[in-house]
Formats: sequence, structure tokens, C-alpha cells
Amino acid sequence: MAVSKRPIVVGVDGSAPSSAAVSWAAAEARRHHVELHLVIAGDPARADYAEETVYEVAARCRREDPDLEVTEEVVVDHPVHALVNRSAQAQMIAVGCRGHSRFVNALLGSVSAPVAARSACPVVVVRHGR
Repeated sequence: MAVSKRPIVVGVDGSAPSSAAVSWAAAEARRHHVELHLVIAGDPARADYAEETVYEVAARCRREDPDLEVTEEVVVDHPVHALVNRSAQAQMIAVGCRGHSRFVNALLGSVSAPVAARSACPVVVVRHGR
């Protein structure tokens, strides 16, 4: 069986549930030897926050595993649309069970169900905490 080289995409918003999703997705990317692609999406008025957030998360992933290929992307779009659009090229998508952000209101809490319903690839909703 051929191994997919499509990336694992993870929705980022700077919240603790988002961080848990990133950690889970990074471990999966290492296990499957594929790229980890971080996506933050939302309002263009908060693009500086978005860039700072996604670059900090990417830097943390690279520090934790220098061999992991990590890419990041800031998208001006609704988070559901951004993640669903990337699902056709992804091995899987990971999102936190709920989130909050200064970049968009209620990013992942209102994103996980619609992404799972519309995605062209498997979606993993990662719970934070227990």
C-alpha cells in the first residue's frame, strides 16, 4: 500500500485546544513522515496577530523536532472554508475541540463540526486537557 505524502493540516488560533491539536498533529506527522501544515484563518484586520501566532507555533514545532517539515499559512477567509479548501490536498485535518482567539471569534468551537461534515479527508477533533 502506498504511503500518502500529503500533509497533515492543523487549524491554529492560539488557544489551548488549538495547541493540543498542533501537538497531536505534529506527532502524527512525525509518525507518518509527512509535512505538518499550520493554518490560521480569519479577519484581515487582525493579520499581524495571525502571523505572530502561527509563526510562534511553527517555531515551537521546529524546536521540538528539527527534522519535522513545518509550513505555515495565514488565510483571509472563514476558518471553515479555509480548512475545507485545504482538505482535498491533505492526508488529514486536525482541529481543537473549541477555541478562542483575538484573530477570529470562536474559531475552532464553531469550526470542528462543519469541517468534519464537509472535509474531503479525515478530520480529527483533539480534546484539550483530560
